[in-house]
Amino acid sequence: MDEYDKAPQELRVAKEPDKYDKMIKMGVPKEAVDRQREMDGVKTPSRIPPPPPPPPHPCLPIINHHNLIRCTAAKPLRSHD
Repeated sequence: MDEYDKAPQELRVAKEPDKYDKMIKMGVPKEAVDRQREMDGVKTPSRIPPPPPPPPHPCLPIINHHNLIRCTAAKPLRSHD
């Protein structure tokens, strides 16, 4: 029965540690290692998917360059000392 409990050595696949695993083993914080992975372009499986973008609000006016051309800046209020 003992021989069925353990998988043969040739079936075990040992994952070779990459540079990020080595960084974590050396004591580099996981957040820094994840940031380095992103900078290197290596994808990591995310536990939480990013949130969807918020829907556009129907009541907010759209500002375009024509609105800004007609706008003038107000003069700052001066205190009367």
